[in-house]
Amino acid sequence: MQTGEIKDALLYVNYHTLEYGDFGLRQSKLWDRGTLCITIAANIAETAILDYPMCFPDSVVGFTADKTKSSELFLHYIFIYIRKSIQNSASGSIQDNINLEYLTNLKFKIPPKNYQDKIAIILSMLDGKIELNNKINSELEAMARALYDYWFVQFDFPDETGRPLTSRIFSWIRNDRKMGVQYA
Repeated sequence: MQTGEIKDALLYVNYHTLEYGDFGLRQSKLWDRGTLCITIAANIAETAILDYPMCFPDSVVGFTADKTKSSELFLHYIFIYIRKSIQNSASGSIQDNINLEYLTNLKFKIPPKNYQDKIAIILSMLDGKIELNNKINSELEAMARALYDYWFVQFDFPDETGRPLTSRIFSWIRNDRKMGVQYA
């Protein structure tokens, strides 16, 4: 998985485009589902949670929370909140980047665990609704493109009876030919 795939994810990384071979897998760590991925180079401070076990390059770090103190989900939302600040502090070089030491030295106040869980649940429900709406929008756009193609490219729009007009026109032409009508 690459930094761009983390940046593209709303909450969960559920696809990847590149894969390690056996040699790469032996040299890398396979992170568990639920691990928080944090980008430290290129698209810095972008986060997403693994939807299935994956490996990633050294431009991404994995974080697994102490379940008694916090959660990966809550930390994902914290990073969304502090992302701009991190990105501003890392800008200026040819490629913006941060390191593990930078991340470990971050200090911020967080509420008790039970409040964190409530906040994370509400925000993840909103993200789920956003993701669902994005899928619905994509389906509606695909339907509109198909309808446009049928009606205005293929001229296959329905007539007053609901039959595709081009089918009716071709039917007329076939009947005319049977009756010996010639078209110039």
